[in-house]
Amino acid sequence: MRQVHGKAQPRRANGSLSQVWRGGLRRADPTGLRRFLPFVFAGLFLLLARDDIAALDWLDVLGAGDGISTGHWALATLATAVSFAALGRYDQLVHGALGTGVDARRTRWSGMAAIALGQMAGAGLLTGTLIRWRLMPDLSLGVAGRITLIVTASFLAAWAVLTSFAVLLFLPIGDGASALALAILAASSLLALLAFVLPRLSVASRHLTLPPLALMARILGLTATDTLAAATVLYMLLPQDALPGFTAFLPAFLL
Repeated sequence: MRQVHGKAQPRRANGSLSQVWRGGLRRADPTGLRRFLPFVFAGLFLLLARDDIAALDWLDVLGAGDGISTGHWALATLATAVSFAALGRYDQLVHGALGTGVDARRTRWSGMAAIALGQMAGAGLLTGTLIRWRLMPDLSLGVAGRITLIVTASFLAAWAVLTSFAVLLFLPIGDGASALALAILAASSLLALLAFVLPRLSVASRHLTLPPLALMARILGLTATDTLAAATVLYMLLPQDALPGFTAFLPAFLL
Protein backbone atom coordinates (compact mmCIF):
# COMPACT_ATOMS: atom_id res chain seq x y z
CA MET A 1 0.00 0.00 0.00
CA ARG A 2 1.10 3.62 -0.47
CA GLN A 3 -0.18 6.90 0.99
CA VAL A 4 -1.82 9.43 -1.39
CA HIS A 5 -3.20 12.60 0.25
CA GLY A 6 -3.37 10.76 3.55
CA LYS A 7 -5.32 7.83 2.16
CA ALA A 8 -4.06 4.29 1.61
CA GLN A 9 -4.10 3.32 -2.07
CA PRO A 10 -3.33 -0.10 -3.57
CA ARG A 11 0.07 -0.30 -5.27
CA ARG A 12 -0.12 -0.83 -9.03
CA ALA A 13 1.84 -3.65 -10.59
CA ASN A 14 5.02 -2.49 -12.26
CA GLY A 15 5.03 -2.82 -16.04
CA SER A 16 2.30 -3.47 -18.53
CA LEU A 17 0.05 -6.49 -18.63
CA SER A 18 2.02 -7.87 -21.58
CA GLN A 19 5.25 -7.68 -19.55
CA VAL A 20 3.64 -9.56 -16.67
CA TRP A 21 2.34 -12.18 -19.12
CA ARG A 22 5.76 -12.64 -20.73
CA GLY A 23 7.35 -12.97 -17.31
CA GLY A 24 4.86 -15.65 -16.36
CA LEU A 25 5.63 -17.56 -19.54
CA ARG A 26 9.36 -17.44 -18.82
CA ARG A 27 8.78 -18.93 -15.38
CA ALA A 28 6.50 -21.66 -16.76
CA ASP A 29 7.53 -24.74 -18.70
CA PRO A 30 8.94 -23.17 -21.89
CA THR A 31 7.67 -25.90 -24.18
CA GLY A 32 4.58 -27.25 -22.48
CA LEU A 33 5.65 -30.71 -23.59
CA ARG A 34 5.61 -32.12 -20.09
CA ARG A 35 1.94 -31.28 -19.73
CA PHE A 36 0.61 -32.09 -23.17
CA LEU A 37 2.82 -34.70 -24.84
CA PRO A 38 1.52 -37.66 -22.74
CA PHE A 39 -2.04 -36.70 -23.69
CA VAL A 40 -1.05 -36.57 -27.36
CA PHE A 41 0.28 -40.12 -27.13
CA ALA A 42 -2.82 -41.24 -25.22
CA GLY A 43 -5.00 -39.86 -28.00
CA LEU A 44 -2.82 -41.58 -30.61
CA PHE A 45 -3.13 -44.88 -28.73
CA LEU A 46 -6.93 -44.60 -28.63
CA LEU A 47 -6.97 -43.73 -32.33
CA LEU A 48 -4.89 -46.78 -33.26
CA ALA A 49 -6.92 -49.08 -30.98
CA ARG A 50 -10.35 -47.78 -31.98
CA ASP A 51 -11.23 -50.78 -34.19
CA ASP A 52 -10.21 -53.30 -31.52
CA ILE A 53 -12.14 -51.39 -28.84
CA ALA A 54 -15.23 -51.19 -31.06
CA ALA A 55 -15.02 -54.93 -31.78
CA LEU A 56 -15.22 -55.89 -28.11
CA ASP A 57 -18.46 -57.52 -27.01
CA TRP A 58 -18.86 -55.85 -23.62
CA LEU A 59 -21.92 -57.92 -22.70
CA ASP A 60 -19.87 -61.06 -23.30
CA VAL A 61 -17.05 -59.64 -21.15
CA LEU A 62 -19.46 -58.90 -18.30
CA GLY A 63 -21.03 -62.34 -18.68
CA ALA A 64 -17.62 -63.99 -18.36
CA GLY A 65 -17.03 -62.06 -15.16
CA ASP A 66 -20.25 -63.41 -13.67
CA GLY A 67 -18.79 -66.91 -13.82
CA ILE A 68 -15.98 -66.05 -11.40
CA SER A 69 -16.62 -66.69 -7.73
CA THR A 70 -16.51 -63.93 -5.13
CA GLY A 71 -13.56 -65.60 -3.42
CA HIS A 72 -11.55 -65.63 -6.64
CA TRP A 73 -12.36 -61.96 -7.27
CA ALA A 74 -11.15 -61.12 -3.75
CA LEU A 75 -7.90 -63.08 -4.16
CA ALA A 76 -7.29 -61.50 -7.58
CA THR A 77 -7.81 -58.03 -6.12
CA LEU A 78 -5.43 -58.73 -3.25
CA ALA A 79 -2.80 -60.15 -5.61
CA THR A 80 -3.15 -57.06 -7.83
CA ALA A 81 -2.39 -54.82 -4.85
CA VAL A 82 0.69 -56.91 -4.01
CA SER A 83 1.91 -56.74 -7.61
CA PHE A 84 1.49 -52.95 -7.76
CA ALA A 85 3.33 -52.52 -4.47
CA ALA A 86 6.27 -54.39 -6.00
CA LEU A 87 6.07 -52.28 -9.17
CA GLY A 88 6.45 -49.09 -7.18
CA ARG A 89 9.44 -50.43 -5.30
CA TYR A 90 11.31 -51.03 -8.57
CA ASP A 91 11.41 -47.29 -9.19
CA GLN A 92 12.20 -46.47 -5.57
CA LEU A 93 15.29 -48.70 -5.68
CA VAL A 94 16.51 -47.22 -8.98
CA HIS A 95 15.99 -43.64 -7.77
CA GLY A 96 17.94 -44.48 -4.64
CA ALA A 97 20.78 -46.02 -6.64
CA LEU A 98 20.97 -43.00 -8.97
CA GLY A 99 20.61 -40.49 -6.13
CA THR A 100 17.87 -38.43 -7.80
CA GLY A 101 16.63 -37.07 -4.47
CA VAL A 102 12.98 -37.56 -5.40
CA ASP A 103 10.64 -38.38 -2.50
CA ALA A 104 10.17 -42.15 -2.10
CA ARG A 105 6.39 -41.94 -2.18
CA ARG A 106 6.41 -40.06 -5.49
CA THR A 107 8.84 -42.54 -7.02
CA ARG A 108 6.56 -45.44 -6.08
CA TRP A 109 3.40 -43.84 -7.49
CA SER A 110 5.07 -42.74 -10.72
CA GLY A 111 6.60 -46.21 -11.15
CA MET A 112 3.26 -47.93 -10.72
CA ALA A 113 1.58 -45.60 -13.20
CA ALA A 114 4.40 -45.81 -15.75
CA ILE A 115 4.58 -49.61 -15.77
CA ALA A 116 0.81 -50.13 -15.76
CA LEU A 117 0.12 -47.68 -18.58
CA GLY A 118 3.21 -48.75 -20.52
CA GLN A 119 2.14 -52.39 -20.51
CA MET A 120 -1.42 -51.50 -21.49
CA ALA A 121 -0.53 -49.11 -24.32
CA GLY A 122 2.65 -50.79 -25.55
CA ALA A 123 5.95 -49.10 -26.47
CA GLY A 124 6.86 -49.42 -22.80
CA LEU A 125 10.16 -47.54 -22.94
CA LEU A 126 8.60 -44.50 -24.61
CA THR A 127 5.35 -44.57 -22.66
CA GLY A 128 7.07 -45.22 -19.32
CA THR A 129 9.51 -42.37 -19.91
CA LEU A 130 6.74 -39.89 -20.71
CA ILE A 131 4.65 -40.91 -17.69
CA ARG A 132 7.60 -40.60 -15.29
CA TRP A 133 8.58 -37.27 -16.83
CA ARG A 134 5.00 -36.02 -16.48
CA LEU A 135 4.60 -37.10 -12.85
CA MET A 136 8.01 -35.94 -11.59
CA PRO A 137 8.58 -32.35 -12.75
CA ASP A 138 11.99 -32.20 -11.06
CA LEU A 139 13.40 -34.76 -13.50
CA SER A 140 14.62 -34.04 -16.99
CA LEU A 141 13.36 -36.13 -19.89
CA GLY A 142 16.78 -37.77 -20.15
CA VAL A 143 16.82 -38.87 -16.49
CA ALA A 144 13.25 -40.18 -16.79
CA GLY A 145 14.32 -42.21 -19.81
CA ARG A 146 17.35 -43.56 -17.97
CA ILE A 147 15.19 -44.68 -15.04
CA THR A 148 12.76 -46.39 -17.43
CA LEU A 149 15.61 -48.19 -19.19
CA ILE A 150 17.21 -49.38 -15.93
CA VAL A 151 13.90 -50.56 -14.47
CA THR A 152 13.08 -52.45 -17.68
CA ALA A 153 16.53 -54.02 -18.06
CA SER A 154 16.77 -55.07 -14.41
CA PHE A 155 13.27 -56.57 -14.49
CA LEU A 156 14.04 -58.56 -17.66
CA ALA A 157 17.30 -59.86 -16.18
CA ALA A 158 15.54 -60.99 -13.01
CA TRP A 159 12.64 -62.43 -15.03
CA ALA A 160 15.10 -64.54 -17.05
CA VAL A 161 16.54 -65.99 -13.84
CA LEU A 162 13.12 -66.74 -12.32
CA THR A 163 11.77 -68.23 -15.55
CA SER A 164 14.81 -70.49 -15.82
CA PHE A 165 14.18 -71.78 -12.31
CA ALA A 166 10.49 -72.33 -13.04
CA VAL A 167 11.22 -74.20 -16.29
CA LEU A 168 13.72 -76.50 -14.60
CA LEU A 169 11.46 -77.19 -11.64
CA PHE A 170 7.97 -77.37 -13.14
CA LEU A 171 8.08 -77.58 -16.93
CA PRO A 172 10.02 -80.44 -18.50
CA ILE A 173 9.97 -79.32 -22.14
CA GLY A 174 13.14 -80.88 -23.53
CA ASP A 175 16.88 -80.90 -23.15
CA GLY A 176 17.37 -77.78 -25.24
CA ALA A 177 15.20 -75.64 -22.99
CA SER A 178 16.83 -77.09 -19.89
CA ALA A 179 20.29 -76.35 -21.28
CA LEU A 180 19.28 -72.75 -22.02
CA ALA A 181 17.85 -72.34 -18.52
CA LEU A 182 21.04 -73.73 -16.97
CA ALA A 183 23.15 -71.38 -19.11
CA ILE A 184 21.13 -68.37 -17.94
CA LEU A 185 21.47 -69.41 -14.30
CA ALA A 186 25.21 -69.98 -14.72
CA ALA A 187 25.69 -66.55 -16.34
CA SER A 188 23.65 -64.79 -13.65
CA SER A 189 25.60 -66.60 -10.91
CA LEU A 190 28.86 -65.48 -12.49
CA LEU A 191 27.61 -61.89 -12.66
CA ALA A 192 26.61 -62.00 -8.98
CA LEU A 193 30.02 -63.39 -8.05
CA LEU A 194 31.77 -60.63 -10.00
CA ALA A 195 29.62 -57.99 -8.31
CA PHE A 196 30.78 -59.35 -4.94
CA VAL A 197 34.47 -59.95 -5.71
CA LEU A 198 35.24 -57.40 -8.44
CA PRO A 199 32.47 -54.78 -8.60
CA ARG A 200 34.46 -52.39 -10.82
CA LEU A 201 35.69 -53.76 -14.14
CA SER A 202 37.91 -52.22 -16.80
CA VAL A 203 37.10 -53.28 -20.37
CA ALA A 204 38.88 -51.68 -23.34
CA SER A 205 39.94 -48.66 -21.26
CA ARG A 206 36.37 -48.21 -20.06
CA HIS A 207 35.25 -48.64 -16.47
CA LEU A 208 32.13 -50.62 -15.69
CA THR A 209 30.63 -50.60 -12.21
CA LEU A 210 28.38 -53.55 -11.49
CA PRO A 211 25.30 -53.02 -9.32
CA PRO A 212 25.75 -54.03 -5.67
CA LEU A 213 24.88 -57.60 -4.80
CA ALA A 214 22.27 -56.41 -2.28
CA LEU A 215 20.53 -54.37 -5.01
CA MET A 216 20.53 -57.40 -7.34
CA ALA A 217 18.95 -59.52 -4.61
CA ARG A 218 16.25 -56.93 -3.90
CA ILE A 219 15.38 -56.60 -7.60
CA LEU A 220 15.15 -60.39 -7.86
CA GLY A 221 12.90 -60.53 -4.81
CA LEU A 222 10.62 -57.78 -6.13
CA THR A 223 10.41 -59.46 -9.53
CA ALA A 224 9.49 -62.76 -7.89
CA THR A 225 6.79 -61.01 -5.84
CA ASP A 226 5.44 -59.13 -8.84
CA THR A 227 5.34 -62.04 -11.27
CA LEU A 228 3.94 -64.50 -8.73
CA ALA A 229 1.19 -62.04 -7.79
CA ALA A 230 0.42 -61.27 -11.46
CA ALA A 231 0.24 -64.98 -12.24
CA THR A 232 -2.15 -65.42 -9.32
CA VAL A 233 -4.42 -62.67 -10.67
CA LEU A 234 -4.75 -64.33 -14.07
CA TYR A 235 -5.08 -67.79 -12.51
CA MET A 236 -7.99 -66.62 -10.32
CA LEU A 237 -9.80 -65.14 -13.35
CA LEU A 238 -9.52 -68.15 -15.65
CA PRO A 239 -12.61 -70.32 -16.21
CA GLN A 240 -13.03 -72.48 -13.13
CA ASP A 241 -13.51 -75.71 -15.06
CA ALA A 242 -10.32 -75.23 -17.11
CA LEU A 243 -7.79 -74.46 -14.39
CA PRO A 244 -4.54 -76.44 -14.65
CA GLY A 245 -2.36 -76.97 -11.62
CA PHE A 246 -0.64 -73.76 -10.54
CA THR A 247 2.84 -75.26 -10.82
CA ALA A 248 2.09 -76.07 -14.47
CA PHE A 249 0.51 -72.65 -15.05
CA LEU A 250 3.31 -70.54 -13.52
CA PRO A 251 6.16 -71.37 -15.96
CA ALA A 252 3.78 -71.03 -18.91
CA PHE A 253 2.72 -67.61 -17.61
CA LEU A 254 6.36 -66.52 -17.18
CA LEU A 255 7.28 -67.70 -20.67
